Parts: sequence; C-alpha cells; structure tokens
Amino acid sequence: MEKHRIRVLIAYNNESSSNIIKENIEAESDMEVVAMTTNGEETLKKILELAPDVALVDLVMPVNDGLWILEELEEAKFTQTGVIAMSSFENDTVSHLAIDLGAKYFLVKPFSCICLKRRVRQIYNDMRVNEIKIKNHESSAHERPMSKRVEINEIDEDNTEYIVSDVIIRLGIAPSLKGYYYIRSSVIMILNEEDTVMGITKRIYPDVAKEYKTSAGKVERDMRHAIDLSWKKDEGLGYEKVFGCSFHKKPTNGQMLANIAEYVKLRGLKKVM
Repeated sequence: MEKHRIRVLIAYNNESSSNIIKENIEAESDMEVVAMTTNGEETLKKILELAPDVALVDLVMPVNDGLWILEELEEAKFTQTGVIAMSSFENDTVSHLAIDLGAKYFLVKPFSCICLKRRVRQIYNDMRVNEIKIKNHESSAHERPMSKRVEINEIDEDNTEYIVSDVIIRLGIAPSLKGYYYIRSSVIMILNEEDTVMGITKRIYPDVAKEYKTSAGKVERDMRHAIDLSWKKDEGLGYEKVFGCSFHKKPTNGQMLANIAEYVKLRGLKKVM
C-alpha cells in the first residue's frame, strides 16, 4: 500500500516566497502541496474544501488575515487541518492569540525550510496520535477490544520536540523570546539524560550556550526573563492549568525545566536521540 503523503496548503502573501516553500516541500517524498492561496477568504474556502493535513498560514494577507481564518475554523469546529501560523512580527500578543485560536505552531519569519518541514511532520504526526487516542477511547466506550497503545515515538521521534514546544507555548512563553529556545533545548537534554537536571549551572547552561553560540550567563538570564513574563501574565494560573498543581511563587529556571521534563515523560515519551 502506498504511503500517505502529507497534504500541505500554502497561504502566503508573497508569491516568490510561496514558490520557494512549494519547491522545498515537493522535494520531499512524504509531502505534497495541494493548494496555494494569497488571501484569507480564498484560504478558508480551500481549507474547508480540501481538508489538507497541514496549512501554512501567513497572518498578514489581503481581504481577511490569518487570525480571521483561525477564528472561522474555530467557530466551524474544523479540526482536520493543523495550522502553522507564520508572521514577521515578533509580538507575544499575536503569537499567543494565534495559539489560543487553535494554531498548532507559531513560526517567526524569516525561517529555514528545513525547520518548516520538520514542524509540518511533527504536527501531522501529533494529529495522527490524537486521532488514534480518540478512536481507542470510542472503541473502549462501546466495549470493543482496544487496539495496541501507540507511543508518539513510534510515529516520529521528532514529535517529542514538538510536544515540548507545545507545553512551553501553553505556559505563556512565546517563540519570539530567546528564552523559549533555551528552555526547549534544556528540557530535551534532561529527557535524554536525566542527571543533567541536577547540574543546570555546570551542564545545561554551558551546553545550550554552545549550541546557540552565546554565553551561559545570557542563557540563564533569557530563560529567567521568559519565565518572568509568563508568570506576570496570569500570576501562575497558566502553570496550574498545564501541570495540574498550584504554584505559590514563580518557579526558578531549574524548577521549570524539571516540571516540563516530568510532564512530557508522564505522557509516555521516550528519549529524543
């Protein structure tokens, strides 16, 4: 049986850039572009008509913008398509609004096509896992034998990175912040080698600094800054919603990393490497 190809819709306000993205996606054996659009109204129509697996939606488009598309999809309760929101504006409010309206990921322009294709696969795989879980739940509710539990890693190991990213965003830390990337890399290090959480100053900060070509001090400060901003937004209520427990005061960098890593592990994910 022929392997399913990930069906991608590209909604971009720049034709030249849109063609470059199309060429990169169609160079992959597991992806295909099913439509290309340049305005919000046309994009919404094509998403509802074609139900692509993933839609790359530029937030700034003529007629109606990307946020309008997300609002319409949410109102229609249309969940068949995973939306990657794209924008050149590094604005926390916009990125949070896009995620709140149902976007699976927020990508800041300019971005590499390698990164884009990885996110497309991660989101597609995550949606498949959720679909399997729903079917299993429905099967159990009707007293039919439940099929074998599928670990996210059985579909794509890169999905662990996506789950970590999703948790960080839901905690109120936007991808426009440097601390977002430092936290994500740190959590993945902990998932791969649990002992690193005990050596945040001697192990994690220097290793992350090396990865991003910066200093350990800047890594520590940018992480703390990202946590400060997320905490001030709702005084820790977002943390309670994600982790299921109350935080009486803002967590330290180490506490935040440990909590995210533990949360991800409890979801049954294995090592990334």
